[in-house]
Amino acid sequence: MLAVLAKNLMTEWRIRGVIWIALSFASVLGLQRTGRMESEEDSLQGVLLALHDRSALFIAKMLAQMLYLLMVVICILPLCGIWFRIDFLACIGELCLAFTLGMLGLSIVGTLFGMIALHTRAREVMLPLLFLPVSIPLTIAAVQATAQLIDGKSLRDIADYLVLIGIFDVVFFVLALIVFDYIVEE
Repeated sequence: MLAVLAKNLMTEWRIRGVIWIALSFASVLGLQRTGRMESEEDSLQGVLLALHDRSALFIAKMLAQMLYLLMVVICILPLCGIWFRIDFLACIGELCLAFTLGMLGLSIVGTLFGMIALHTRAREVMLPLLFLPVSIPLTIAAVQATAQLIDGKSLRDIADYLVLIGIFDVVFFVLALIVFDYIVEE
C-alpha cells in the first residue's frame, strides 16, 4: 500500500511541470539562437525590405517557433512517459488540444519578446527576463490542464484552464500584431 501511495505522490510531483518548464526553456533557447543568427547576418533588414505587411513576418516567426516547440514535445512526451510510467496515449487527443493552445501562447509571447530583445545590447539576458514572467499565467494553466488530463479528467473538467489559455493567446496575438511594426522599426 505504501509503495503505491509513494509512487503516485512521486509521479504527481514530478510530472506536473516538467514538460511545460522544458518547453519554456526550449523556447528561450530557440529564440536566442534565432536572434543571434539574425543579428550576425543582418538578415532581418533584408526581409523587412521585401515585405509589404510586416505582420506577415511576425506570423511566420511565430509559426516557425511553434513548429520548433512541436518537435520538442514529440521528443519529450515519450521520454516522460517512459521515465514517469505515464500512458499519454490514453488521453492523446485531449493533450493535443492543451499542448496546441499552450505552445501557441509560448510562441506568440516568445516571438514578441524575442524581437524586442533583439534590439537591446543585453539580449541574452533580456529575453528570459521579459518572456518568463509574462508566460507564468499560461504555464500555470497549461500545467494544471495537462496534469488533470493525465489524471483522467475530461475536456469539460479543464474547460476553465483552456479558456484562460485561449484568452491569453488572443490578447497577446492582437497586442503583438498592433505593436510589431513599431518593434521592428529602428
